[in-house]
Amino acid sequence: MKKALIIVLSVILIAAVFYGIWGRDLYYNFRDKKYWAELSSKISADQIEEVSLDYKVILDGDELKKFITDLKTAEFYRSNWRKHGPTGPIITIKFKDGTSQHFQYWGKGIFETYFDKGQFLIRNIELDTILEKYDIKLI
Repeated sequence: MKKALIIVLSVILIAAVFYGIWGRDLYYNFRDKKYWAELSSKISADQIEEVSLDYKVILDGDELKKFITDLKTAEFYRSNWRKHGPTGPIITIKFKDGTSQHFQYWGKGIFETYFDKGQFLIRNIELDTILEKYDIKLI
């Protein structure tokens, strides 16, 4: 009986420590991954009117199509619920419904965005190709 009580208390203590250290990260990663799935489902050539890179370059033609494809296939990287990180060049997507979405470049194929109540990072190294072409880099 005493052994069982010690085991139960140990498990509770370990669970409390685990939750205290990683609980919020787990919650926000799970929540923000759903937000990215919802947002990425809106990203398609027939729904996007314009993509601008750092307010300097407006993509068109095959570059626009490739950028949209690469953005849509970007993977959820992690939540940024603590709102840490650099503020890099901004990519703006204007949708045909009048809304827009901004992505801040963190480097190495990582971009940050806000959607609904989430702030999170996505990653696709292919997105760097177009930024390099127009010499858009972190400051």
